[in-house]
Amino acid sequence: MFIKILSIVFTIIFGTFFHFTYQLTNHNKIVGLFTATNESTFEHIKMALSARIFFIPIEIHFLKNYPNYYLSVLIELILITIFIILFFYGYQLLISKKENLIYNISIFYISIILAYIIGYKFILYQQIFFITIHSAFFIILTLLLEMILTIEPLRNFLFIDPITKKYPNFCKK
Repeated sequence: MFIKILSIVFTIIFGTFFHFTYQLTNHNKIVGLFTATNESTFEHIKMALSARIFFIPIEIHFLKNYPNYYLSVLIELILITIFIILFFYGYQLLISKKENLIYNISIFYISIILAYIIGYKFILYQQIFFITIHSAFFIILTLLLEMILTIEPLRNFLFIDPITKKYPNFCKK
């Protein structure tokens, strides 16, 4: 489906752009809720998830007749998160702890593409009514959780900025 390819391209381009928008907007708090505010793993996940969610209003126009559409988007969001974490920390554990910009960018892109491929498979399944009804709710919940964790990050490895070695304090920026 052409719209899914367009969605992948949109997510990659805007997800990449979201790496810079917080600084470009002079640390605008509203922009920071959806875009990277530091170099932590969570902020990189947030860039991809926000870009994916922001494309839903365009994509739904073309895919509204597919009953598992929201389920497929929810699966994509979950898989993007899992893939970024697994690939990034797997690389650090198995190959090198040294930062590699090309590898980090590749992880971001590959995670998005793989998640979309798997999510697309769910569009084609027969409707799973109970799960489908709740998927739109969980997509909204994902966006809200993203904002909450930006304001009040957990104290674990996903949220620490590898450059400053500190946890972000979004409210004080």
